[in-house]
Amino acid sequence: MTRPAVHLLFGMPRSGTTFLARALETLPGVAVFGESDFFGRSYVRPGDDGLYDRRALAAVVAKQSTKEWSDTTGDRHHPLARIPGGTYPQLVADALGELAHATPRAAFDAIAAAVARHTRCATVIEKTPGHLLFVDRVATALPDVRCVASWREPSGFVRSFLGLDQRAPKAMVRMLGRLSRHTAVGVLMWRSYMRALQRARTCLGSRLMVLDYEQLRVDPTRTVARAAAHFDLPEPTTDLGGLPRNATAQPGDAAPTDLKLWLRLLANDVERGAVARAALPPTSPARALRSVTTVIPASVLFAARVLPQVEGPLAYLRGYLGRGGAQ
Repeated sequence: MTRPAVHLLFGMPRSGTTFLARALETLPGVAVFGESDFFGRSYVRPGDDGLYDRRALAAVVAKQSTKEWSDTTGDRHHPLARIPGGTYPQLVADALGELAHATPRAAFDAIAAAVARHTRCATVIEKTPGHLLFVDRVATALPDVRCVASWREPSGFVRSFLGLDQRAPKAMVRMLGRLSRHTAVGVLMWRSYMRALQRARTCLGSRLMVLDYEQLRVDPTRTVARAAAHFDLPEPTTDLGGLPRNATAQPGDAAPTDLKLWLRLLANDVERGAVARAALPPTSPARALRSVTTVIPASVLFAARVLPQVEGPLAYLRGYLGRGGAQ
């Protein structure tokens, strides 16, 4: 089998990346896998020579052994069809187990090739939303890769972020505790992804297509067709209306009453934000005071109880809430 075409799908969480993945996998000859987080939180740094030795390759296999679609989609009844549960870890072990050394790109390509062989597909798409935060690393490791990134305006993103507890809580949500339900943290996450999206436009250029979640919601067929064309794939012929969707916030849901306050305080530097902020009602002085006095004790409690125990996850958290994963 010839080397498969390999593409990446990433973007803001809660912006339709899983729906895009499911829609693209309805195309013949296309397999989607993830969320490997290969270049993100699960990245294994190579040695000074830029290569993985056997020990590093074993670390890659160990990290990838935890990846399951039913976990990443949050829905055990609708995982992506071509890679059934329990299959992916073995594919990774088989792909990397015989290698003595490899660059990160070669290791990633070997995994993608194993997925292609298993599914008998000529095109492989890896979907990890958080790869957007590490786009500098992605662009360096995969200089010819084509990518599709999705984004969402701040009101919808923050509303969906605050509703994550309605689904199975993610590790970060559990770790943040009360902070996970505060508007300020949602705004910080949105800002980090928007800054990363700006970097992605610069370092990927024409290899990047950016899709708006609202376009995907209103006209999924045409929006998916645009993504498919960017990957040199045919338009979908399957009815996409029956595909499950993960986003929790609905168009009619009200935005948090303190959203405009935190966007102005924390994300005023991000372009496009001003467009969405203009439609938001102002935050009343009473609501602003309540919001600020809520976040301070929650932050202190988080720092006292959690930070001493999570040095590793904390570094990743700083990437989300601070510099946006810049390398």
